[in-house]
Amino acid sequence: MKRFETPQPHIQQIEETEVSNLNRGDRKTLRSGSEQQQNKKKGEADRTKLNHSGEGNSGPKPSMALVLRQGVATQKNNDPVTFQPDSIKKIGQSAEWAISAKALGRSQWKSSAPTVRFNFPKQRRNVTGQTRAIRWVPPQPGWIKLNTDGSFLGAALMAGGGGVVRNEQGRILGGFAEPFRAGSAKEAELMALIRGLEIAITLGNNIWVEIDTQEVVNMLEKGSQGAAQNRHLMIDIRNKFRGRNVKISHIWREGNKVADSLAKQGRQRDHQITFDQDTAPPLAKALARLDQLGIPRGWRREH
Repeated sequence: MKRFETPQPHIQQIEETEVSNLNRGDRKTLRSGSEQQQNKKKGEADRTKLNHSGEGNSGPKPSMALVLRQGVATQKNNDPVTFQPDSIKKIGQSAEWAISAKALGRSQWKSSAPTVRFNFPKQRRNVTGQTRAIRWVPPQPGWIKLNTDGSFLGAALMAGGGGVVRNEQGRILGGFAEPFRAGSAKEAELMALIRGLEIAITLGNNIWVEIDTQEVVNMLEKGSQGAAQNRHLMIDIRNKFRGRNVKISHIWREGNKVADSLAKQGRQRDHQITFDQDTAPPLAKALARLDQLGIPRGWRREH
């Protein structure tokens, strides 16, 4: 039978006095009286070193076994010591506390008794940050806002694009849905932006461009020409920017629902459609109304 003591609330120490033979039912003392006395003195010396250990103490740390208050350990012959499942968590916490206090090293698990082994539980990293609602933001007065998106299915070689222009009240001033011949998703994105700019420049000179592809936003902000196959598209976009006040921003896909739905419609169509507030497709009009009301379309955690 193992007897447990709790000399400190955060560190449990086991002092082995005698072990029961559970198979035969008869109790046998494993150590002589002199050996028990020596082990007892050694345990007291180790505890004294532990209590006085801390930062700046370069002396050797005592070896010890940690157990929880209500843990039950059983041992048969020389088999490893096993603990009840609910004991493992508290044992790991006690060990981590001792290691954090620099009173115990991870390799110091040997004592006068047979070695007790278990794995340390991994500490979970605290997730910090705030959850932000994703919603469409209207432009300031005197500006119009263009949202575009491209859709590409490589296996079916189908591509399309869609976009919508709205004012500060969220009213649809113009929009489109159109099939494209594109060789990649990026090419479809750029083609959709060009088509949207062609509509937007007829409605105003202060244009806020918002798309959900961060790579394209970075290329436009840094003046990059991109890959050779898309370079002519980038030049066309920059030419349409000239002589106008244009700002570019990225929006998460959740906040670009109207353009996303139009791009998917354009991919499935065989011709282009253009529209305004009165002639917009029902789905696009319904999604634009939700944006107009400021209803969040999703949530993102900011780190």
